[in-house]
Amino acid sequence: TDLTEYLRELMDTIAPLCAASGRKLSWRTPPKPVTAWIDPIYCKRMLLCLIGNAMKFSPTDSEITVSYARVSDYAVFTVSDFSDLAEPKTVSKSLTRMEDRKYVTKIMRGIFCKNAAAAQPDTVARALARSNCWQLVPCGSTAMHLIGAAEEAPEVWTYVTDGTNREYKYGNIIIRFKHASGKFLKSMSDKSALLVQVLKAWGQKPLPRELTDKILSY
Repeated sequence: TDLTEYLRELMDTIAPLCAASGRKLSWRTPPKPVTAWIDPIYCKRMLLCLIGNAMKFSPTDSEITVSYARVSDYAVFTVSDFSDLAEPKTVSKSLTRMEDRKYVTKIMRGIFCKNAAAAQPDTVARALARSNCWQLVPCGSTAMHLIGAAEEAPEVWTYVTDGTNREYKYGNIIIRFKHASGKFLKSMSDKSALLVQVLKAWGQKPLPRELTDKILSY
């Protein structure tokens, strides 16, 4: 389905209803055409529901903007990412059909991506955390690598989390989660927590200028 044409037809239907309610409806599309495998009836129902809610809760004279964007090849998503749209079983079946048609690739149970070769381990780790409703912070050599202080990727991508100790493997990548106090994870921003882990990984040694610059510029 050509999403630009699909959205144009839908907007032509909804715009008069928006105008009658005293609200303006606009839409934006990316510069290059995007073709997607979708269920047009289900998507129309979903968009009508979203726009209807926007009309209901937006002040009169406001503007409602509908847009879509091309997903990067680096994108990693989970069944739970779509929990507000449908039941997990329905989402899982849809993603499985997309996998059968080679639109997405399954990395592991419940975790999918557009391009498995391009999926970054850190992005996969964060998808796993979302799926499990965990907070996480990179630690050790993983933290050093992510701020650019270590060029080589870690052998094991390690994170502290308020979830359980767990290890995941896909391909030759290992992702390890280590339980930590939820209070610690909630007491500072993600950036601050990452830099704390960098300092812990470095230890008591004097900080070299290069590492100091990496920390200050992060």
